Formats: sequence, structure tokens, C-alpha cells
Amino acid sequence: MQISAPSGATLGTSSVTTTIHDDGTPGVPPPGTPDDDRPVVSISGPLQVNEADGTVTYTVTLSNAIKAGAGDVTVNYATANGSAQAGSDYTATSGMLIFVAGGPLTQTITVPITSDTISEPNEDYTIALSGVTGPASLGTSSVTTTIVDTLPQVSISGPSDVNEGVGTVT
Repeated sequence: MQISAPSGATLGTSSVTTTIHDDGTPGVPPPGTPDDDRPVVSISGPLQVNEADGTVTYTVTLSNAIKAGAGDVTVNYATANGSAQAGSDYTATSGMLIFVAGGPLTQTITVPITSDTISEPNEDYTIALSGVTGPASLGTSSVTTTIVDTLPQVSISGPSDVNEGVGTVT
């Protein structure tokens, strides 16, 4: 909305943007226009995990309840290699989640992380949702997580200048 040329006043904020969210009220919008209150399925989770943590948990959320009689919502999930490799850095994980009318709006997925004794740079993998069926649509469909190597770092320090006749430097 925008206003202009006020009479007897000065103009402050002259415009505003408003987003209208469908609340599912029957009869709105006008008859013949679809009233789409389908839930949205999204995934969230950490962008970083320490290798020594052992697992990482992701949450899959249905934005609102499934209408009675509308049927179940299913969604597939699977991990995919980035610089991290399934089998050596994490355990490949896949499956299907089922949301039912009257059931919980959140479910979790756990991915095992492999803690090893190899000093390596940070590595990442992705977990993604796909193949939504039933009365829902797909929102945030993936999370990329970086596995942070937690091995202790070794470093050396000492004097930067030594006379050659000193003998031993510690």
C-alpha cells in the first residue's frame, strides 16, 4: 500500500508491504479459487558438528496439521557425500517419514558421525528431503553439515634466533 499528498499533515512513512498468509478460512478466497492450506514439510539441523559428538540429529517439521480425512504425508530422506565420505566420515542414512492426521508435527533423523584418529580438514555432507506425497508441499529441502575434525593439534615453538656456539636449544 502507498499513500501520498496528505491534507493538513506531513507525510511520514509512505508505503508498506504486507504478505497475506492463507489461514484456511472457508469461503475465502472467492468460490472457485483454491484455498491451499496444505502443510509444508521442511528440514532443519546443525550446520556444524564435532567429529567426536558421534551423531547429529535433524528435525523434519510439518508446518500445520493435516486435515482429517486428507490422507498421510510421506517424505523420503537421504544423505549425500560432499567432501565427507559415507563409510569413513559418517554413516549413509536414508528412509521415509510418515505424518498422519492428529499425529506429531515433528520427527527426527539421526546420522552417525565417525570419530577417527586421522587428522584431516573439515568435511561436509548433505541430508535432503524428496518425494513428498499426500496433502503437503516441500519447503526447506536440505541441510549441509560440516564435520569438524577434533584431533588435538601439534605445534612447535622456540627461539627464532640462536647463536651457533650455544650448543643445545630447548
